Amino acid sequence: EPEAYILQNEDNRIVFVIPYEDNFSLIGTTDVDYQGNPSEAAISDEEVDYLCAVVNDHFKRKISKKDVVWTYSGVRPLMDDERGEAQKASRDYSFEVDAPQGEAPLLSIFGGKITTYRKLAEAATNAICQFFPETSGPWTKDTRLPGGNFDHHDSLNASLKRQFPWLPDAMRRRFVRTYGNLCHHFLDGCTRLEDLGPALGASLHQKEVDYLIEYEWAVTVEDVIWRRTKLGLYLTEAEKNQLQQYLYSRQPQSQRLVG
Repeated sequence: EPEAYILQNEDNRIVFVIPYEDNFSLIGTTDVDYQGNPSEAAISDEEVDYLCAVVNDHFKRKISKKDVVWTYSGVRPLMDDERGEAQKASRDYSFEVDAPQGEAPLLSIFGGKITTYRKLAEAATNAICQFFPETSGPWTKDTRLPGGNFDHHDSLNASLKRQFPWLPDAMRRRFVRTYGNLCHHFLDGCTRLEDLGPALGASLHQKEVDYLIEYEWAVTVEDVIWRRTKLGLYLTEAEKNQLQQYLYSRQPQSQRLVG
């Protein structure tokens, strides 16, 4: 489906169904209290059943656990406003500046979420500017993020199609949504698909991986296929191993890890 949906569930919570990586739908979210190591957070069977049930209440095509190809989970800090449950806790943020006389100031941030990260970052920066008298005023609010110097996905897609007509359509669309115009770092100078270097699985090629290593600090296979792209949705185990070997070959000998 090309459209995104907001589903109002009977428990008064909403569930999003969002087009994802051309061929998938991203469904979520849930909110449950969590105790333990944040790096070990994972969706439970109960949460999967809950999300499937909400979707099935709204769409003709029914889904179940077997249709789930990937999940991700995270732990976010919420301010304790004594409401008792994660679902009811505030999504707002606050921060404190601790500056004992003669010591470096410490900025502590509590709460926040990805949709307010930029506002929070500016407010936090403003709070510590008092310790740096030569700083200028706020300027990031209307500044485009790296790679965002274009008007619309469609216009950038059309521009890339004119410049690189040999790029497959799906690959070009992936570059638009993943890198914006930063994709010129590895596309400029290429006149055919083979110029991107050996294929490493799905639509991933060597020059893209080289860019991720040099400019986006990718080190591991997980960095490349999940944190910088979502090509883990497509890569086979053999292709992941091939990528691992290439990343290993790029490491300085003194830094190579065996395990």
